[in-house]
Amino acid sequence: MKIVTSEQTVTLNDGDNIISVKIGNGQAGVASFFLDGHLLFKKKMDDTNYLLKDHPLGTKTALAGKILTIRAFVIDIVSESNYTSVICTFNGSEVVRSEGDVETDGDMIEHRTVLHFV
Repeated sequence: MKIVTSEQTVTLNDGDNIISVKIGNGQAGVASFFLDGHLLFKKKMDDTNYLLKDHPLGTKTALAGKILTIRAFVIDIVSESNYTSVICTFNGSEVVRSEGDVETDGDMIEHRTVLHFV
């Protein structure tokens, strides 16, 4: 299985920090979310292609210096295209747009996003 990895440093707000993660291009998928290597939760996408929508992740005090890893497994279900994407927004701003093509219709690809919190 192909793996696309994206890394980004994210500056935290003083209050709650809100994350949204969406699968693009009408594809399907599931994801696991890890904070400093510890599983936080697993999610499958909803009817609007979101894995998480406006999810409060924690405060600056709780998250500073930590690493969030998102392992999103996207299944190509659109026959017109093998293009897949995972879009991650943090506090309302896009921080990562991971993009990749599967080799064959129906294949799966992993979009691995690593966010370093400061």
